[in-house]
Amino acid sequence: MTRPFLVLVDRLFFLLKTRLRLEPTLRRVHTQAVWDNGVISALASYLPAISTRNPHSTILAIVASSVLLSQVLSNVPMVALYIPLMRSLSFGPQSTYAWIALGAGSTLAGNLTLLGAASTLIIIEQAEKQGQTIGFFEFLRIGLIVTASTVGVLCCYMILVV
Repeated sequence: MTRPFLVLVDRLFFLLKTRLRLEPTLRRVHTQAVWDNGVISALASYLPAISTRNPHSTILAIVASSVLLSQVLSNVPMVALYIPLMRSLSFGPQSTYAWIALGAGSTLAGNLTLLGAASTLIIIEQAEKQGQTIGFFEFLRIGLIVTASTVGVLCCYMILVV
């Protein structure tokens, strides 16, 4: 097993064990650890290829990558890392469909798990202050349905209009 894989597994077990009650500082440490240990580079090698030549497969690849990476990094840091990749592959202002796929995919990805968006963690923290606990798998049961349906609609729409 490679070091990035072991770090990813360790971070996931840590997050599940703590029921994902992460203070903002701890969240930054988690994200930095994932980045520093090469987890993102390792994951990137498995992501679908994107290119400016085939808009339909590119839309699907960008949306799929957004959903997957947003679960590891949260959606905002994922977009910040993905933009330079897209620019390096010649996606510019004329590639409107690709930028919409990135923005919409990462936004909808925030609904999948507690890790998908920082705003979800803030809401969970507020619920806990009121005595309500929402666990990772409890959130995932609903998040999976919501994300699958909204991402499905996004992909169908984008393929039809491009």
